Amino acid sequence: MGNDAKIRVQKIQAKIDALKKKRDRKLAKADGEFDKTRREALNRHNSSYKQVMQKFDPKLAKLEEKLKTAGRKARQVWEEAPKPKKAT
Repeated sequence: MGNDAKIRVQKIQAKIDALKKKRDRKLAKADGEFDKTRREALNRHNSSYKQVMQKFDPKLAKLEEKLKTAGRKARQVWEEAPKPKKAT
């Protein structure tokens, strides 16, 4: 009698685990699709913004691009610079 109940509980637990795995796979897939869609929308937005800026104000567009480039270079230099050691 005791073994039957134990086996039943194990079967139920196995079904629960299988459903959890299935749900996790679906969530992971949905997260991936969401991230992909978000990246595509952001790229589309950024490219259309750049095109509009080039069309209506090319000087400002060039300045914005220079600013972004300078920011990237500054970040890169900062990350490569040796950090001061903390005094203990």
